[in-house]
Amino acid sequence: MANSIALAKKYTTLLDEVYKRGLTSDILSVPQELVRDGANAGEVLLPKIALDGLGDYDRATGYPSGSVNFSWETHSLTQDRGVKFTIDRQDNLEALDSVFTFAAGQFAKQEVVPELDAYRYAQLASNANTVVNADLDNTNTVEAVETAKVALEDAEVSKEGMILFMTPQVYSNIRNSDLFDRDIMDIGDRTFDAYDGIPVVKVPQGRFYTGITLNDGSSTFGYSATTGGTEYELNFLLVHQAAALPIVKQRQLKVFDPDTNQETDGWLMQSRVYHDIFIPDNKTVGIYAHTKATAIV
Repeated sequence: MANSIALAKKYTTLLDEVYKRGLTSDILSVPQELVRDGANAGEVLLPKIALDGLGDYDRATGYPSGSVNFSWETHSLTQDRGVKFTIDRQDNLEALDSVFTFAAGQFAKQEVVPELDAYRYAQLASNANTVVNADLDNTNTVEAVETAKVALEDAEVSKEGMILFMTPQVYSNIRNSDLFDRDIMDIGDRTFDAYDGIPVVKVPQGRFYTGITLNDGSSTFGYSATTGGTEYELNFLLVHQAAALPIVKQRQLKVFDPDTNQETDGWLMQSRVYHDIFIPDNKTVGIYAHTKATAIV
């Protein structure tokens, strides 16, 4: 029994490590001190503040009185996702305990991480203040990114806090552009992790859509790009961190050894992720989406 408990701990640690390593949108995580539980289940509270502007100073009465309006805004989480797997005791033993280890690691890497990323990026794209549809290559990618950066800066979005998410193809377009040296520091092998001081995050195309369909698990699992000609593959997203508030309220992995599992004589893994991402109404100007020219059919 002691060995079974040790194995369960090992599997849980493995899943947590793989989960963190692969999440490309983790850079947007909200500081936990800014999040409170709501009054009802499935609710979180996020701070919202609005300030009055300047008024005329009066030499007799002094300063005009302004207001600081601070409140905790209630948001309801909508994504409650989960699955369970069972590996027969003998199957696992015959494979020298490798079946369950492999399944746990691959589940995190291939299913949990991509879905969290894909959901977040789709929500950001669907709430973007600006959406541009155009195919990119190494002759026009730099100009497209420059246009996005200028658009956000013209809207008084601070460059500090911007994150540039892009596909590997868009990254390659920039590397091979004749304008590479003008806009990005060349460090010898033409790789870069920032564009004009803005951190760059590469996102696989399979996680980068304007809309996704989340399957319910009755017959089909996971997610897929929404088809039908209304959604697009993303080229890049330029996002200010204040515009994206991803929350993972519960990320739980439960592992039961065969002696504890009351359903079957096998290892049982139950995984649940309760999460969402919120975009404040007054922050959508901090999201710029660039997609391919043709919708997904």
